[in-house]
Amino acid sequence: MPRRTPVVALLTDFGTIDHYVGVMKGVLLSICPAVRIIDLSHQVTPQDVQGASYLLWASYAYLPPGTIVLAVVDPGVGTSRKILLVKTRRNVFVAPDNGVLDLVLWKERPREVLYLREESRFVQKLIGEQISTTFHGRDIFAPVGAHLATGRRLSSFGTRARGRSIPQPFIDRRGSNIGPRILHVDRFGNIITNILGLQDGKGTIVKALAIGNQIVSAWISTYAEAPPETPCLIVGSSGLVEIVMNQKSAASFLLSQKPTELKIVS
Repeated sequence: MPRRTPVVALLTDFGTIDHYVGVMKGVLLSICPAVRIIDLSHQVTPQDVQGASYLLWASYAYLPPGTIVLAVVDPGVGTSRKILLVKTRRNVFVAPDNGVLDLVLWKERPREVLYLREESRFVQKLIGEQISTTFHGRDIFAPVGAHLATGRRLSSFGTRARGRSIPQPFIDRRGSNIGPRILHVDRFGNIITNILGLQDGKGTIVKALAIGNQIVSAWISTYAEAPPETPCLIVGSSGLVEIVMNQKSAASFLLSQKPTELKIVS
């Protein structure tokens, strides 16, 4: 059986104005010319680990089996924070140990969890000894991902890490002791919460949400159903309750510069 063409998926907060993403791809292709690269997103809000964790959770199941995912949203770059290498049934993930993998690890039972041994001679030989303290995407994540794509075993890169228990992140029933929160705001201004929608077309674990001083209680099943200038609730494509508006940004309409509290209205 022929070996699959290797695939690497990138999720970063680098944006596309600067050279960072292009350089990461250059390193990947220099080491593994056959690799195919998927850009999950490079527009994560800078240092937004929670938002990156949501985007990764919402997208990883749609990647080809065997995809190596490099998640580089890394406020602690250059510090003593560790780098995780995780193998699940379908994918391999390489990411800083800062919570960016939490939602995936809550959903998936990992088969291997390692800490990258940057100080080992084997790893240094593969990635080089000159490592910038500000650009681990280029100097660590891309080389490690590329060498994994060439077929090197995950176990050769690190030491086994203890499994971890990730608390339930989503509200999936009424009376849950988990607080509602905003996980992400997409480019359309849709406000994505941590409340799971019921897949019955009506969608309601909750009847209404209070966001700031605004009560949002109208449920819709398509954006076009929303009355003009009216925030509404919908179960989005990731199965989570979202606050949306018809052809307008709910985030711009509802969220101020200050942190806005989200509450469930019974």
